[in-house]
Amino acid sequence: MWNLRRRTRTRTAQLYVWFVVVAALWFVVQSSMMHQISLVQENRPKAVGGKRNFYDDAKGSERTLLHAALSPRPVFDEAINEDEERARCKRYNLQYSGSRKERRRIFAGSLIADDSWHAISGVALETYGIFAFVVFIESNRTQAMHKRKLRFHPTSEAKKILTSGMFGPKTTVEVEYFFNESKRLKDLGREHSQRAAILESWKRNGMKGGDIGMISDTDETLSRDFLRAMQICEVQEFDAHNNCRQPKVSAMNIIFEGSPYCVSSKFWGQPALIIGECIESIGDATNHPIPERSWDGVGWMSDGWTADTNFEKLAMGATHFPLWNAADFRRNKGSIYWGNGHYTGYHFHNFFSSLNVLRNKYLTYGHSKQSANFLPLQVIHADLSQMADCLLERNNTVTLYPNTKRIRIQENVTNGPLAFQISSYAEQRHNELREEMIKDEKELREKNPAAFIFGF
Repeated sequence: MWNLRRRTRTRTAQLYVWFVVVAALWFVVQSSMMHQISLVQENRPKAVGGKRNFYDDAKGSERTLLHAALSPRPVFDEAINEDEERARCKRYNLQYSGSRKERRRIFAGSLIADDSWHAISGVALETYGIFAFVVFIESNRTQAMHKRKLRFHPTSEAKKILTSGMFGPKTTVEVEYFFNESKRLKDLGREHSQRAAILESWKRNGMKGGDIGMISDTDETLSRDFLRAMQICEVQEFDAHNNCRQPKVSAMNIIFEGSPYCVSSKFWGQPALIIGECIESIGDATNHPIPERSWDGVGWMSDGWTADTNFEKLAMGATHFPLWNAADFRRNKGSIYWGNGHYTGYHFHNFFSSLNVLRNKYLTYGHSKQSANFLPLQVIHADLSQMADCLLERNNTVTLYPNTKRIRIQENVTNGPLAFQISSYAEQRHNELREEMIKDEKELREKNPAAFIFGF
């Protein structure tokens, strides 16, 4: 009897232990599941009005434009219409043979950092459904070697937005990261090292010799009409470039300085297009000479290897020319085509979310100014001088940039970028920036009146 009671108590104790163990495991599993659910909810696109809606930290006009860029819609000009294509080619003095049954694919690449959703959305709206592949390269350091936090890190909402289809339903978008702590690698060397990663990404993602490469800053784009022309027309730089002697097409871009209504007196020659068979790592390098390059091989072609210097370093009787790298996209000259409006693209320059972010650009990036946080914007750079004059509707007689032409007011913006055709966006952006400029100047006058000693 005693043994029976003892065995019963032993089994009861064992069952109790098993119950405690199972309960503990259930608690751990449930806690883990709840934690995972919490993480998913935390990183899920926020719902507005019951609809899926990415916005990151965008507000006001920036939110308006981002919302438009994220709205699902068909690619209205995807099908090839021979009459429309022929007329399009004619606008750029190009021929349309009708023999091309598919558009040339375009692979795009940019460096990305603190670019606002104004600029990113503006480019996405203009190019929606055109690119086959887009890669953005983000670094943990600026060109001037200042440390920065990754904004588009793998689990960030910003990356989710960028890769959510805003560039088109069939466009693959990737973000890759550049880390190099060498203090010797700075300024243009660092910039071109980052851009070199674009070409490697294109290669990994299936770019071929007949595809077009486009390298741009994140706030630059060619117009939709011109990009479509480059995909379908007979383009000498793509089809008859004389073994890569001149395979590059440069832009003639109109520059909007901070606001859709503020148009710079300058034009801008970026982005650039090069056919794949003439791009390093994409084209067949067998018969092409290897030029001297600075910055450990990522710099642009040195003198003597370009048309400007008559290819003086090329071997006598050579029939092939060097392949072009990412730095050549930005540095070496290309052919310029003129559209009906005398420009082929747009530069959304200094379209930052706030003037604080704008000042940080001039403080920490290329050609940095250590006093960027303490000076009036119009003193920091000629571009900002133009922007301030436009926003505040003034024409200073005193300026640090006497040779800078005054910016003109663009009254009709609906004939320009598709972004500016979004209802109320252009006026809203202009007014927001103007109000911030007035506030910024007032606060700076109170803190540092000596900065305005020259009458700015």
